[in-house]
Amino acid sequence: MSRANPSQPKENSPFTPGQPAPPEVFTGRTEEIKRLRRCILQTAGGKPQAVFLCGERGLGKSSLARFGEFLVLQDNPMIPTDVKFMSAYNTCGACKNVTDICKIVVQNLTAEISEESRLEKARKLLARYIEDITVPLPGFRLNVKLKRSPEELADLRLNLPDIISDLWKIMQEKKKGIMIVLDEVNGITSQPDFANFIKSVWEDLGARHVPVLLMLVGLEQRLTDLIEANESVGRIFDRILLQPLSKDDVKSFFRKAFDRVNLCATSEAEEFLANLSGGYPVMMHELGDATFWENTDDTVDKNDALIGVVAAAQRVGEKYFSTQVYREVQSDSYRRILFHTVAETAFPGEIKRSELQESLPGEDAKTLDNFFTRMVSLEVMRRKRLGVYEYTYPMFPLYLCLERKIQEAAK
Repeated sequence: MSRANPSQPKENSPFTPGQPAPPEVFTGRTEEIKRLRRCILQTAGGKPQAVFLCGERGLGKSSLARFGEFLVLQDNPMIPTDVKFMSAYNTCGACKNVTDICKIVVQNLTAEISEESRLEKARKLLARYIEDITVPLPGFRLNVKLKRSPEELADLRLNLPDIISDLWKIMQEKKKGIMIVLDEVNGITSQPDFANFIKSVWEDLGARHVPVLLMLVGLEQRLTDLIEANESVGRIFDRILLQPLSKDDVKSFFRKAFDRVNLCATSEAEEFLANLSGGYPVMMHELGDATFWENTDDTVDKNDALIGVVAAAQRVGEKYFSTQVYREVQSDSYRRILFHTVAETAFPGEIKRSELQESLPGEDAKTLDNFFTRMVSLEVMRRKRLGVYEYTYPMFPLYLCLERKIQEAAK
């Protein structure tokens, strides 16, 4: 295989830190993809499906959801070529209520209609809600603008099943089903009426025989919240719980990613990067991207990985630690305890409460239980078992170690 010429400008990084992984670089999740494929084919056969894609932050939930959308939109070897869906991928992080959810679902579903004759039917159907539909250049999605008046949108949530059903009637000659993804539902699930809304929409669409694949994406606790609000929700969703990727999958990810830009990664570099990622895709992309830009030749060896890890630790600390933790934790005692956990090593692994308490000064030791409770709530640490904790991402203690050394050098 030809390798990159180091004298030439570097190509674009094959890694996408901070973004869902595009389908062409998606890796692992074999069993989860099999379950999504089954749901797609069941829906295409006329049996509506509902999936709650859940797991900790950083495990690639959005990437997997995007991959599911790719399967129903683009030709691929996993799904028959005649199985194509309408798709509305909705990012719900900014949604404050159920009406906001309805607005983006209607906008994104309508934007899937490209043929003028069908689009005209949709215009008439949604005339009471739509202010304007802009037809862009060929190949671009429609720009659908809804009316802003709360009075004009007051009954949108009640009519959403009607709208989805009517849009389906417009497109059913060309599509096998509808995929509706509600990503980033962690905030909206706290709305007391959201669970009832989801249940009623699901049941109404089922009564109308609309072949819909409904996918919600969020933390596992959010599904629990929905079930507590309406226990019937638990019978609607098939839960797909993501776990950290295996080391073999992570090493394969780095190998294939570097190979795409004509770089050869040594087994030592792959092993080192895999260990530091902890199996979390968000960390894999941060580590890979930093290592890519630090590398200066056509081989990524362990020394390149070491340099990349230091750069990535700083990035990760600033993006995922400082903004989330230092802003929330004003206690000097808590900060001293954080630095104490990395006093001897940047990779503490398990943190045993009893051992940490013995090594801390008296005043800090007294706050230890509150410290662990706070760190778990901020998702900096998690409890492995009684009295034993670990950092959520292996990069967190490495960042703390760097910060500790910088502060010591400044004294």
